[in-house]
Parts: sequence; C-alpha cells; structure tokens
Amino acid sequence: MFRSVVLKIMSLLIMMLMLAGCTEKKIDGSSPEAFSKSIREVNESLGKEERARFLDSLSLLMLQDVNIFQLPPDPSITLLKSINVVSGMTAKEVIAKADTIRAEAKAKRDLEEQKKKDEERKALEEKKKKTTEWEIETQDMEMSERKITSASIYSSDLSASLFITCSGKEKRVFIFTDEYLGDSVTDVCYRFGDDKARCYEWDAVDGGKARTFNESISSVVFIYELELNKSKNMKVQIFDFNRNSYVYNFNISGVSKALKKIYSECGIKEPVLDK
Repeated sequence: MFRSVVLKIMSLLIMMLMLAGCTEKKIDGSSPEAFSKSIREVNESLGKEERARFLDSLSLLMLQDVNIFQLPPDPSITLLKSINVVSGMTAKEVIAKADTIRAEAKAKRDLEEQKKKDEERKALEEKKKKTTEWEIETQDMEMSERKITSASIYSSDLSASLFITCSGKEKRVFIFTDEYLGDSVTDVCYRFGDDKARCYEWDAVDGGKARTFNESISSVVFIYELELNKSKNMKVQIFDFNRNSYVYNFNISGVSKALKKIYSECGIKEPVLDK
C-alpha cells in the first residue's frame, strides 16, 4: 500500500516537471509585435536576478552580428534579423548561449593578451642582449650610392643608446635618450672606469632627445678613447637645458671587435694598442 502511494506521488511529480518544461515560455519571433509581447511574458516569468541576466544576454545575442557602420537603408531588415536570432529560445537558452559567447570572447582576449606579453618579453630579452653585445649594421642610402655603417649598444637600463656611424668621410657619435634634453648645445661628460671625466659641449639632434659631437674630428678622438681605454665600463652624464643631469652606464667590453668594421668601412686608421 505504502509503496503504491509513493509510486503515485513520484509519477505525479514527474508529470508536473514535464508539464513545467513544456510550458516554459519561449520568444516568439513571428513579428515585431509578437516578439515584444513574448519578451514581456518571458521576463515576467523570471526572478529579479534572472531578469537582469536575461535582458543582458538578449541584447548580446541580438547585437553580436550588427555592424553599425554598415546598416541597410531599411532598419526593419536589421531588426527582423536580430529577432530571428533568438526566436523560439527560452530564457535559459538565451542566457546559456550568451554565456558561451562571453566565455569564447574571454578565451580569445586572454590568448591575445598572453601573445602580446610573450612578444613584449621576447622584445625585452632581445633588447637586453644589446646592453652587452654591439650591433653592427651597414645600410645603403636611398637616392645615393653611399652607405652608412654603424655600431651601437644600449645602456644597462635600456634608457639610452650609443651610436657610432660613418658615411664616406663623415664620422659621427650619437647618444640617444628617452629624455627631452633641449634643442641647444649642452654639456656631456663621460668617464671610462675610474679615469678622470671628460666634458664637452655636444649638439642637439633627434628633436632634442639626442646629443652628438660638434665636429667629425672629435668623433674620431672619442672612438680612439673607446678602443684604448682599459675599462669595460663607460659612464655618461648628460645635462639638459635646465642643467638637470641624466647618468647612463654602458658595457663597452666588446668595443674592439665592433670598431674593426667602423675602421675598415670609414677609412679610420686603427690605433696602435699597447702590448
């Protein structure tokens, strides 16, 4: 007897659940009017929290393929297409599909962000190599038969770079920085290891963010000093137009190898090194 009552109750519950599933309200996309009515009915059948999720998800689904910059002349065409996307769906189906789209979009963003971080990390690693390894390049000048040969290295904090260049008989030394130093000549001091500092006026170039020696002959002297000094380090102090100073440290241990290309391409006689 008891078993029979339990079975009847369970059967009744199952039937009620099936009926509830069958009567779950769906969106009617047969016409704009039917759509509006069914949205109200679906919305009213939900709890407060579900209503917010439903309306937010509904907007996402209906607008995901709409391009506001390429709308057809007749707005009703876009409206009907958007309605058709959600027609026949229940609130749960709308929310579930929107959640899937959000999850896929997030996964894509995370992948792109990770890719960007990996590229930035790789670029930084490559840049850090340039604080200990000289980069040597020879480039053809456009509209000319002349070539530019350069040797460069970054400061230890990557905020400045030392460039030695030549083209024909012109030899130049540049120090590029991340700071605006002014558009007029300012003092630049440099020291190899514990040697006495040398200070000269350097010209402003590159929109005030770089400095270069005034004359080509001074650049050659500086190149010889790089070659002949006994230290592996060079400290540079640059003053800006307000007499603020910026200090940069360069690892110049591989300068001899770098300068061989400069000597051969630029017609500079190699200095005689002490044995």
